[in-house]
Amino acid sequence: LQEGADIVMVKPALPYLDILQRVKDEFQVPTAAYNVSGEYAMIKAAAANGWLDEELV
Repeated sequence: LQEGADIVMVKPALPYLDILQRVKDEFQVPTAAYNVSGEYAMIKAAAANGWLDEELV
């Protein structure tokens, strides 16, 4: 942010959702989460097995 960043991106996203919320609350700047390929594959596999609703994730 001191270097002029327009957005703070957190990746991988899923294991750091708590950190993402803290960044958003503390710095009050646009914040983004980025799912890496392993997270994408894990969500797809879990949805294919009926373990979660892909649309809700």
